[in-house]
Amino acid sequence: MSQEPGGIYPPSVGRATAARVPLRWRRDAAQEAWVAYLEGKDPNSTVRTFLNRAWRREQRFVPFSQLNAEIWEHLVARAPW
Repeated sequence: MSQEPGGIYPPSVGRATAARVPLRWRRDAAQEAWVAYLEGKDPNSTVRTFLNRAWRREQRFVPFSQLNAEIWEHLVARAPW
């Protein structure tokens, strides 16, 4: 992916690293990779670090539909209406 003309990743990002990035994070990962590339750091490790951070952040968030009844009642009781 990074070797293709007009690819969004810097030239030093390997195909395996680029292939691991989900579509929803592709632009953010590319931005992180370019910053690392321009700073002289390893873009591959930077993208891996970004992916680990993004996965952990995603795991912390609980979708609204998965809240149990107790939490829902607590939220409704604290609502300002």
